[in-house]
Amino acid sequence: MTREPNEIIGFAKSRNEKQLVIITGKNLVRNEQKANQLFIFTIESNANNTFKSVDFKKRILVKEMPKFDKVCVQFFFDEPFADAETNMQERTHLLFVTKYEIFKINIETEQTEPVFTFEPPLV
Repeated sequence: MTREPNEIIGFAKSRNEKQLVIITGKNLVRNEQKANQLFIFTIESNANNTFKSVDFKKRILVKEMPKFDKVCVQFFFDEPFADAETNMQERTHLLFVTKYEIFKINIETEQTEPVFTFEPPLV
């Protein structure tokens, strides 16, 4: 019997197109997915906004974080609607959802905090 391989199960690009985050994990039976790691990359562009390079920034091991148990692998950058200057800043938080809550993780400190708790939990 073979174990399921780790593979890319989700990704998101920041609205300002300066960061890319990939979540890897396993595809399990009954369309369930188990998150394993987050890979954070920075995207460099030329002056005319053409692609230049993608550079690895950080890896976060999430498989042992309780909040990531049965997390939805579709996630988003927590991005404020702001002016052009703020738009150029790197994003520091990602938003995730489980059937119990919406939470965010700081990709610099790896700390999580709840944003909204569902009462009762989603089915």
